[in-house]
Amino acid sequence: MSDQVVGNFDNPLNSNTEQQSENNQSSNGVKHLYLDNDLVPDRDVASRWYGDVDSETAKMNLDTTLDHIVESDPNLLSMNREASADELRKFMTYLDLNRDEKEQFVAALNNGLSTHADDKKGWQKETRRVLNREYGQKAGDRLQAAEAAVTRYSDLGKFLKKHNLGRNPELVRLIAKKAPGINSRYEK
Repeated sequence: MSDQVVGNFDNPLNSNTEQQSENNQSSNGVKHLYLDNDLVPDRDVASRWYGDVDSETAKMNLDTTLDHIVESDPNLLSMNREASADELRKFMTYLDLNRDEKEQFVAALNNGLSTHADDKKGWQKETRRVLNREYGQKAGDRLQAAEAAVTRYSDLGKFLKKHNLGRNPELVRLIAKKAPGINSRYEK
C-alpha cells in the first residue's frame, strides 16, 4: 500500500456543512457520524448518516496517539485535541473495527508514529510478507482492496501519507482485513 495522507486535524469532525456540525452531537452526548461529501457525493446530509460513534469508541483514550502526532509534527502543537481525537474515532468507525481491532488500530498508530524514519524502511517488505502469509495468492487482491478502501476516504489516506504510515505492516494488515466489507458498502 503506498503512503497515503493526514486529515486536517484543525477541522472539527463532520465540518462539511453547517447543518452537519449542528447535528453532530445529540442531546445525550452521542456523536453522530456522517460520511464526507467526497466519499458519497450523490447523497444529501441526512442520507450520509453512517452511524454513531459508539460509547466504547467515544471513551477511548487517544492522548498517547495525539502526543505522538504532535511530536512528529511541531506545526500541530496548537491542534484542537478533541477534534483530532474525533477524526481518529471517525477512521475507526469507517473501518468498522470491533473492540480488539480498535485497540490494534490505536497500538499500530502509536507504534508507527513513534518509529524513527530509518526503521520504517523495512515496512514494505514486512507488509508483503504478512499479507502473503495471511492471504497467499490472494495477497495482491487484498492489497488492492485496502488501497481502494483508503482511496475512498481521502482523510484517512491523507492521514496515513502525512505521518508515513501507509506501509505500516500492522495498519495495512488491519485495513486489508476490513477492506472487502468497506468496499462492498460503497459499490454502486
